Amino acid sequence: MQKSKVLGKWLHLVCLACAPLMAGAAPTEIQVVHDGKDNGFDNKVVEFWAELLQERSGGDVVLRYDPKDDVTTEQALTDIAEGKNVVALVALPVLANYAVNQEMMSILPTEGSDTLFTAYSQALRDQGMRVVMKNYYNGAPLFLAKKPLNNLRDVAGLRIATVNDPIQQKLLDDQKATAVVLKPDEVSAALTYGTVDGAAGDLFTLYEHGWYEPAKYLSAVGATSTIRVWLGSESFLSGLSPEVQEMLASTAQDAGILSHELAEKYTDEIKQELRDGGVQMIGFDALDTTLKNGREDGVNKDLYRMPAATTMTP
Repeated sequence: MQKSKVLGKWLHLVCLACAPLMAGAAPTEIQVVHDGKDNGFDNKVVEFWAELLQERSGGDVVLRYDPKDDVTTEQALTDIAEGKNVVALVALPVLANYAVNQEMMSILPTEGSDTLFTAYSQALRDQGMRVVMKNYYNGAPLFLAKKPLNNLRDVAGLRIATVNDPIQQKLLDDQKATAVVLKPDEVSAALTYGTVDGAAGDLFTLYEHGWYEPAKYLSAVGATSTIRVWLGSESFLSGLSPEVQEMLASTAQDAGILSHELAEKYTDEIKQELRDGGVQMIGFDALDTTLKNGREDGVNKDLYRMPAATTMTP
């Protein structure tokens, strides 16, 4: 299947080095790191964010993404903790403790808890990190496997590829499954050669990385929910002028809204392409009903518009 049928030829590279600059002044450059494909969902949002920031700053603030850098999220977090000019997309677990409902899906709410975000923001700042964008799209957690998974108990005895998420790993361990930590672009080969029996991830991740080619059962059951946020260095960001900080916050907010609009636009088309390719969908009727409840008229931008003070200001 040609992924371009849905996602199109989105982005080859964000390159704003030729933006007009103030005479004699070097631009403020920020490196962008994420685990998505360089022509995929996350990078489409990055492209929009970079162009918006270029326009509003007159070229004085540059977001730079280069897939050739091959920087992992783990390395980016180290760089952020060290005060470097990096922002990275990371997944934070929703629950520190959880009670597994064996028959029900784990569904990420369309509205995040202000209390949860506040706790995360403070804990991250204590570690030298700041939430730059917190209204980013969070895909519903899914399992893709080589056999049907009708409820969470069915993962018992399977090797499941997952991100480096202790809560996801604990959930799998509690269900007698083995968590195998892999990068997204390693999963398809692992499924093909039998290193793993399935994988946990969201719809856009599994689609862009081709996980569905060797595994044909997609289940909306049991995976742990996460909050995806963009993080930066507290020391680096606080060293920017208040005007630049506010500009970065406002453009990040608009980019977050775009992420929901893109998800709204492409989700159904991707699901249909997966079905046409022989992927069996399990548990999606209830999932679709839940996620579409109250959203018949499309994305409510006000729902995902966060006060800038909650993200970028001390």
